[in-house]
Amino acid sequence: MADLLHSRPDATRRWIRPRLTLLAYYAVAGVQRPASNEAVRAAAGCELMHVASLCHDDILDDAPLRRGKPSVNARWGPQLALLAGDFLITTAWALFAEIGARPALAAAQAGQEMTRGVILEAADRYALPRTESTYFDVIRGKTAALTELAARLGAMQAQGDHSVENAVAEFGLQLGTAYQLYDDVIDLLATKDELGKPINKDIPNGIYTLPVLRALPSTPELLHLLHRDMSARHAERARQLVVASGAVEEVRGLAQQMIDGGLSKLEDQAAIDPAAAAGLAWHARSLVRPAPAAT
Repeated sequence: MADLLHSRPDATRRWIRPRLTLLAYYAVAGVQRPASNEAVRAAAGCELMHVASLCHDDILDDAPLRRGKPSVNARWGPQLALLAGDFLITTAWALFAEIGARPALAAAQAGQEMTRGVILEAADRYALPRTESTYFDVIRGKTAALTELAARLGAMQAQGDHSVENAVAEFGLQLGTAYQLYDDVIDLLATKDELGKPINKDIPNGIYTLPVLRALPSTPELLHLLHRDMSARHAERARQLVVASGAVEEVRGLAQQMIDGGLSKLEDQAAIDPAAAAGLAWHARSLVRPAPAAT
């Protein structure tokens, strides 16, 4: 397990889901022995599902960059990007099927939730007023469903009872929700070089995230800026208004609260290995480390 906790600082936001699967496995099985082959397959399957979703997302967003390099869509075109995503996700499901019926069914349900979240987001673009309830429905599907799956599969392969498995899965759900909140903050604060992809892309694309929704009541000017065909100048002004409103700090605090809430679920389970629980806490907090300063 120690190798999972000694990543380079710039790598903590990569391999998030397989690391979560293996740490969840150790949390239930203990850290005395290596992870089982089934747990490793589950971890690999979760990462393949994630990468497949990136291929598909970059088609939908027509994204030119992914982690500072040309996206599959930009380099090879949407048809090959679509096929690459399909190949990866069917490979993932083959891995889950090798493990057993329960993991395969859980993965299929997570895939349905991920697709549902993306559809909800597409249907809600440019919608005002957008409710916070709708926002959380979207991120529950498109982001948190997969981290919930990753954590559940780790506990499942460690043969944890249902109460332990559900507590670990709830931690994964809270972690995924917090991670998306933090990602929405980063979109408003980071530079293109820091993020490795275009920044402040949600506002002009009509995706009004929680910082925007929290800023709207106190910032009338922002409401007048949010519309289709927004200019780059207006998008930057909207970003500045959201940051100045204090909503970014509020949402960042909410992300930390969700991490703490998920960890408290684990603390209530006597069967959870303390060393592995500490590893899960480190992993979670490394994902919502302090964001770049507001500018």
